[in-house]
Amino acid sequence: MYYQLNKKDVELKNSLIIAIPYCKAQYLLYYRNPIGYTDGADIYQIDSNTAISTGYAPFGYDKYFHEYLKTIELESEKLVLDNSINIEVKINLLNNKLKDFVDYVKMLIEKDK
Repeated sequence: MYYQLNKKDVELKNSLIIAIPYCKAQYLLYYRNPIGYTDGADIYQIDSNTAISTGYAPFGYDKYFHEYLKTIELESEKLVLDNSINIEVKINLLNNKLKDFVDYVKMLIEKDK
């Protein structure tokens, strides 16, 4: 289901929210469905306490990861568009890329402290 969410509720449920501008992770999130939306952002639940906010008005952590995101998004685009790969394999590989991205952001946050 796709629900209208309140920004405060998303912040209360998640210890990490990653803000990604509109269309900057469309291939990385290609096979995922958002759990809902806020004013200006779709919300993707990544794990029990991590979410991605993406859209015209995303909210959350948004520092220092944009170059890495460009790289991983290009890799994801090639993967999604490659018709020689089975869809289940694509989904698994994209999930691994998404986990790597989240781990990278967590590492950046730890460095910031």
